[in-house]
This record gives sequence, C-alpha cells and structure tokens, in this order.
Amino acid sequence: MLRQWQRQWIARLQKVGPSVGALPEDSLMAQHQSAFRIYQNNIQQHLTESLAFIYPALLTAMGEELFAELVSTFIAADLPTDPDLMRYGEHLASFLTVQGGVHYDRIQHDFAGLARLEWFFHMSAFVYEHPFDLYESGAPIPLGNLSGKTLYLDQQPPLLRTSKPIIMSVILHHDVELESLGEDANDAPTIFGICAVNHPGWPRFLALSAGEYAFIRLLTRVGNSLEDALLWGLYSQPDGRFNLILQGFQNGGILSIRPSE
Repeated sequence: MLRQWQRQWIARLQKVGPSVGALPEDSLMAQHQSAFRIYQNNIQQHLTESLAFIYPALLTAMGEELFAELVSTFIAADLPTDPDLMRYGEHLASFLTVQGGVHYDRIQHDFAGLARLEWFFHMSAFVYEHPFDLYESGAPIPLGNLSGKTLYLDQQPPLLRTSKPIIMSVILHHDVELESLGEDANDAPTIFGICAVNHPGWPRFLALSAGEYAFIRLLTRVGNSLEDALLWGLYSQPDGRFNLILQGFQNGGILSIRPSE
C-alpha cells in the first residue's frame, strides 16, 4: 500500500502545468487536493525561474506574459530528468521550432534561434565549471601528418550555426565576449557561426566567418582530415587565418600534435 501511495504521489507531482486535472475521488490524496497543489505550484515556479535564468534574452524578446505561457506549456511536455536544474531546458529551442508556426511565431524575432544560442552560451559556461563534463569523451581522431608528426582531434569543441543579429540580441544578456580572427566581431558585416574554446579563466567564444565555420565543421567531423578542412575553408575564404584556429585549439586542449607512430 505504501509503495502504491508513493507512486501516486510522484506521478501526481510530475503533472504540472495547465493540463492538470482533478484527482480520482477514491485516491488517497483526493481529500487534500488544495494542499497538494502547493507542491505542484512550487515545482512549476522553480522550473519557470530556472528557465528564465537560462533564457533571459528570450524572455525579453517574448515579454513576460508570452514567455510564461511558453514555459508552462513546455514544462508540461518536457519535465526534467536531472536533479540539477541548470541542465534543464535543452529542448526548448526544438519545442519552439515545432510550436512556432502555430503560436509563437513573430516576424521580427527568431525565438528558436535565440533559445538555441542561449543554451549554447549557458552550457559552455556550465561545463567549464564542471570539467568532467566538458566535452564528449572518446579516442583521439587522427587528422593528418605534419613534418613527421600527427595532428589529433582530442575533443569536440561546441560549434553552433547562427547569425549576427541573433548573437547581438543574446550577448546583451550574458557575460560573454566575442573574439574574431580578423576585424572586431562587433564590426564584422556578417557572422556565420560561433565556437567555444576552453581557455584559462573562462571559455573563449569565436565569432566565425563562413570560411572559418566551414573549416571547423569539417575539421571536427569524423572521417575528414586537416587537408579536407583546409580545402573547403580556403574555397570559402581564400584569406582565412586558419592557422590561428589551429593554434587556439591546441592551446585549449582540443588538438594535439604527437610524434607519428
């Protein structure tokens, strides 16, 4: 009996959001419906506050009322599976993509794009403070030979396809600084993507041109080589400073150069 009651309690706690209905009359908790609502409301409030903390730019763009409506619907569809709420909310961008055409679409805002970049910034900073979760583990991937030595990809750097307007809207709400391999990131006419690189003190965020994004994308894809990445990177951007990317990746522990076996 106790186990059954515990299961009912947990199942009921998980039913937060606008779709919560009344308890069955024969339930052990039916007599205390109003009191039980306090626990459900507390869960709803904590999850809402956590998402507002992670997605401040999205909150500003949508407004408090629409954001609260979005969050309430999202929580009902995607409850956390990790007790650490700083890991909760990864699927909000995809949820917006599915729901956007129906309810949350606005011509002047790419809400899913904002959410995607905010989660990128959030997790880049989060995993920096939790180094055991920093990057996906796996065997180093050989990328090619250089003067009798082999270049290895030791870690997968976080990489996101995004645009300058979205970046400019998001960085106002996050403690991050963009770096550029050429001109100042704020003055760059276009930005094609962004990459996070581990660095002493705080993650570095590189604003990437089309050629630089293509270079990193191909460099970190299994089955490609440094030669493949340089070929397409130079095709997109003949004057690309790809040596600076390699140097930064080496300093950040993403790439290593070892004697060839």
